[in-house]
Parts: sequence; C-alpha cells; structure tokens
Amino acid sequence: MQGDAVLGSSFRRLIDYTSANRVDKYFLVYLVWLLAAAAWVWTLLISPQAMAGMLDVLGVHRFTISAIQRFGFVLLGLAWLVATLWTEHYLRTSVSKQRVMRSVVRVVIATIVIFIVTTLVQLSPVLVQLI
Repeated sequence: MQGDAVLGSSFRRLIDYTSANRVDKYFLVYLVWLLAAAAWVWTLLISPQAMAGMLDVLGVHRFTISAIQRFGFVLLGLAWLVATLWTEHYLRTSVSKQRVMRSVVRVVIATIVIFIVTTLVQLSPVLVQLI
C-alpha cells in the first residue's frame, strides 16, 4: 500500500514538472513570436522608403516608384500577416513535437536575416553613392 503512495506521488511530481516545463516552453514560444512579429512590423514600415530609395538610385521614374511603394506595402503587409500566422503555428506545434529550441533558433535567424536584408536595401542608395 505504501509503495503505491510513493509511486503515486512520484507520478504526480513528474506530471507537475512536465506541465510546468510545458508552460515555460509555451511562454518562450509566444515571447519569440511576439518579438519576431514586432521586428517584422518595423521592417514592414521601413521597406517602402527603402524600396523607393533603391529605385530612385536605379533611375526609375517617380510615378512608377510611387505605385511600387503603394502596392509593395500592401503585398508586404499580406506577407507579414501570412508569416506571422505561420510562425505562430510552427512554434506552437514545436512544443508538442519537443523541438522548441530548434524552431526558436530558426525563427530568430530568419528574423535577423530579414532585418539585415531590409537594412542593406535601405542603405543601398548611400552605398551606391560611396562606390
């Protein structure tokens, strides 16, 4: 009888540890998701100006630049929405598959790459003038 009580308490402790660990993983996943979405919003907001600067340096007509800016912003907004929803699903399902750290690292790396590319596009007019 006493062995069952010890086994039961050990099992309860294991369940408590697992659920607490799971809560921590979900907290990490949603924190990374919110930070990535916020970084992508910032990228979305600076992208039209970055594209306009790059197209101006390339000698594209100003009316064409205006149209590309407006349509580009809408398309980038849709891409942001899809990427945000997909990332939330990807990170959330990584908890059940026990691949949280791999998924978090992939999302962070993708966010950093997007940030670097956007920054380089934004700086492209300055870089072209330096060359």
